[in-house]
Amino acid sequence: MELSALDRTLARLLIDLPPQSEGSEHLWMEGQQAWFKRRSLCAFDKNHIECTRSAYIIRIAELGAITSDANDDKPLRCPTFPAASRYSISAQGLMVVRDADGEVLIAAWPKDQKGWRPFVSYRWKRTKGRLTRLGDDATLTCRSG
Repeated sequence: MELSALDRTLARLLIDLPPQSEGSEHLWMEGQQAWFKRRSLCAFDKNHIECTRSAYIIRIAELGAITSDANDDKPLRCPTFPAASRYSISAQGLMVVRDADGEVLIAAWPKDQKGWRPFVSYRWKRTKGRLTRLGDDATLTCRSG
């Protein structure tokens, strides 16, 4: 998909989001302005087109998760973040963590993404894993079940 098409897709998605849902008020979701600043840094990357494309694809998936239903969520326990009560991992690797009401608290990607570093990344093995936030390297350790 071309960058201009990705930009239009993101713009439509932002218009359709409920107020206050693009992550600006939550420590584990990157706000749109912060994402845009980081995305702009792709211009300085040697693979700037791939960096920008990856940034858009990842952001579109994260924001799309906010408006999607949580049909296949599994129970989750994160001792230092008790609001997190369930999660799912998509076929593309997007981990979505929700509270008991279904609100998205975290959108995370497997560590070692190519071309773009997601705001929150994770490593998950069987029933437990660790989520790491970009910038300050804050971590959450969680278990399913």
